[in-house]
Amino acid sequence: MQTINKQTITIDLKRSTVIPLLRFIQGDTNQLEIVINDNGQVADFSNIGRIVTNFKRKDRKVISRLLTNHSNNKVLYQFGLEENQVAGESEIELQFFSIDNKERISTHRFKILLFASIGTDEIHENNGDLPLLQKLFVEVEELISDTDSASQHAQTQGDYAKTQGDYVAAKKPDIDKFTSEQSNLQKQLDVLVIDGDSSPESAQARVNKSGTVYATLKARLDDENTKINTSLAEKAKQSDLVTTNATVSANTLALSSKAEKSDLDSKNTATNQRIDNLIVVSGNANAEVTDAHTSAIKNKTYSVLKTRLDEIETDTYLLAKNQIINGNFNDNSNWYIPYSTNSVTNNELTVVKSSSSTTARIEQQGFASIAGNKYYVRGDIFPKYATTTYITLDNTTKVNKTVVVNQWNTVSGITTPTVTGTFQFVHSNVGYTAGESVKFRRVLVVNLTAMFGAGNEPSLSEFETFLANFTNSWFDATVQFINPSQMFKRLTQKLDASVAITNASQLPITDSGNYYVGSNVESALQEIGANAYFLAANKVINGDFSNGNTEWYIPSGSNSVANNVLTYTVTSKNSTARIEQLSFVPTVGRKYYVRGDLFPKYATATSFQLGGAVAGLTVTANQWNKLSAILTPIDTTDFQFIHSTAVSYVAGDSFQYQNIMVVDLTATFGEGNEPNISQFEELLSRFTNNWFNGTVSLLTPKQLYALIMKTSNPNVRFKGKTLVCFGDSITAGYPAPRDYTYIIANDILGLNVINMGFGGCQMGVHDDVRYDPYSMYQLANSIATNNFTLQDSQLSSGVPNYFATRIATLKTIDWTKVDYITIAYGTNDGGKLVDNANNLLDVNTFNGATRYSLDKLLTAHPHLKVILMPVIYRWYADGTDSDNNKRGVNQIVLTDYVKGIGDVGKEFKIPVADTYYGLGMNKYNKLVYFNADDGTHPNEKGMELIGHKVADTLKSVY
Repeated sequence: MQTINKQTITIDLKRSTVIPLLRFIQGDTNQLEIVINDNGQVADFSNIGRIVTNFKRKDRKVISRLLTNHSNNKVLYQFGLEENQVAGESEIELQFFSIDNKERISTHRFKILLFASIGTDEIHENNGDLPLLQKLFVEVEELISDTDSASQHAQTQGDYAKTQGDYVAAKKPDIDKFTSEQSNLQKQLDVLVIDGDSSPESAQARVNKSGTVYATLKARLDDENTKINTSLAEKAKQSDLVTTNATVSANTLALSSKAEKSDLDSKNTATNQRIDNLIVVSGNANAEVTDAHTSAIKNKTYSVLKTRLDEIETDTYLLAKNQIINGNFNDNSNWYIPYSTNSVTNNELTVVKSSSSTTARIEQQGFASIAGNKYYVRGDIFPKYATTTYITLDNTTKVNKTVVVNQWNTVSGITTPTVTGTFQFVHSNVGYTAGESVKFRRVLVVNLTAMFGAGNEPSLSEFETFLANFTNSWFDATVQFINPSQMFKRLTQKLDASVAITNASQLPITDSGNYYVGSNVESALQEIGANAYFLAANKVINGDFSNGNTEWYIPSGSNSVANNVLTYTVTSKNSTARIEQLSFVPTVGRKYYVRGDLFPKYATATSFQLGGAVAGLTVTANQWNKLSAILTPIDTTDFQFIHSTAVSYVAGDSFQYQNIMVVDLTATFGEGNEPNISQFEELLSRFTNNWFNGTVSLLTPKQLYALIMKTSNPNVRFKGKTLVCFGDSITAGYPAPRDYTYIIANDILGLNVINMGFGGCQMGVHDDVRYDPYSMYQLANSIATNNFTLQDSQLSSGVPNYFATRIATLKTIDWTKVDYITIAYGTNDGGKLVDNANNLLDVNTFNGATRYSLDKLLTAHPHLKVILMPVIYRWYADGTDSDNNKRGVNQIVLTDYVKGIGDVGKEFKIPVADTYYGLGMNKYNKLVYFNADDGTHPNEKGMELIGHKVADTLKSVY
């Protein structure tokens, strides 16, 4: 006897597959053979490196195993001890990884029931959470099991009774017919559930084996269930009578069965209702699945499924209507064509000049334009002469066209009628003789205001970009004009990061982001949802710690979870104290948004690491820090959130984590279309705590299109460009976690930015020989000569460690590929002379060093586009500020340098970003843009002001 419970299923990676509910016994040797198809064909495993199965138990624990037993397109999965530990409903999915581990595809999840050795009835009865399709399998199997038992019992008793009389012999055809009917019911239910038609009611399902055609599927089921139940009732009664009195004649038994048929029918009413409620909606000609009538999102129940799907389609697509009836000239109906004769051939209307006509005009008098609305109008004309041609909706405002003779010309434009009028397509007959003709075809009028909303109407080129998706740029009646993918493509081409997205609601397909609506309607709604919404998935499992520390690897410390916060307690010092997710494997080269909240006791080194990419983070002690970054993995190392305990911390100290998230931006938005960090966090702001679990929808298509129409496209030209920013510690980024160079790159323009800020340095000669090599005039000379010996000589003299990293980067820059540079100094130059009239290149003066630096850089690299940046506002603890604080023996105030760099900008015809007077920083709001203990270095809000000012200058000048 076979002692292994081995079951086989087939899954298609590209097609919807119905998988019956699999049942196993806890503790048995359970094996699952999975046959993998790919779009109806045998799947090819030749490029598969590894296969992983994820088994989610009823207690939500996920067991992942590497499957090595596979051949051809079959995979064998044997349940381990962990899978068998918890009885109840479980889920399974398979993941296939490419050989290079850069690609992955997963199967749809499917469910199994794992019964305990004792108490299986309870588990079986509590299957209410199963998807409707699997409920149907359970119900049908129970029904067939019941009928099998009844049939076998009747057959056995009939064989026994045969020796007692002719009754059973006479009734054996009835038993055979019952068995056939029972089998036929099973097949019909299979067709109903498994049929690939997107609607469960396929035409062929309403025709039975004998050729009877039913008006609805429900009618057929009612009829055949009645027959089956009648047979069941008769056989059960017959078996009882044969057992008690085998000598009863066939005629007597038949009469007895008929007398009790009514009672048996009543007893079987529950079975009929059970099937009716499960499969069809009473009174509805369409055999629809009941669950699909109710929308959890809109909290609304629909009388028929078609109404719900129509509403989804309306929400999903921007619908356009051609206001012209018969615009494709199937004939000349609905057209008023005066003073001429006309005919239609091949969807072309030919208008022949009569002796008295002065114009060839076609008109739709049934169409009435709305004054003040914007309309797109178009039509094709084939003229013999190049005479006046136009389209009008009010007989006043015209869309004119200079036509070319003897060829098709398209007349199109956007017009706003001033009064209500009819559509007229006019072509002057001047020059035509009687009998000569002009042809028209493909007429289209769309009310843009009604379609897009007042103020959101597209331009002519924008509308015709989408219109080009239709054959001949024309359509009839009402169509799905723009789908979400097209809208998002346009959005990424036009979106300005400075435009805030407001009132964006999240509309996941279900409350959980999953699709469980039942039967083949499930597949239809999944497809609609995938096309309709921009779905984003949090790759981190249990990122809110709602399931304790499940899925987290937490070395070098103890941990506990309370109120969705994980507390890490130090047991030994570790520079890489962290929480880590081993199950998530990033894809090399993709962009990922990473975020998490940290409440540290000390402001020690903190970072995100994903796939070998690292984002260093600055934190403040004893408060929640909301941290985020965009990382591009260079390998497949898992996600780590690191907070060093190597310094300051002692055993027993603790810090806390919450709201962890990783989103694959490339998978969500497409390669090259990934949003920057500011754009994505604007979308996240609609979610509680800027965090979500599982898969959700970020924006609806209509919201996306509103963004497209309201957004200009100023930043596309900066994509792929490079900016190098020179400056002191304000450029270097102290103390804000995001310096203004980062904001320019990631939040605004999207260009590549290289930060060449060196804290403590000046525009000209520095009194400290250690810092002088890193001041602007020396850097400019080294770049021009490509000799960095001077900088290298001071790296070990006590300057900050990051100087070495930046000089190493500076040496590798290909200046032929640099497009822009910014130069920002002055806060450390205080007290130095502004200028020397006798030596304009005197590097001991601020202006002289500025001129010297520009001369060196532009002589060596004249293609560079430069922006000069004056010193920013500064305040001091003694109550003075940069307007009045005099410094050095020369009693210079910082505003003297502001004027000086402006003068040099004028001399060199170089733009100057107004970072002193133009930022809005002053003595009244200084604590908004600076920390209370530092009046020199702006905080993150101050950095944002600088970044936007520089970006605005770049956009306005270059």
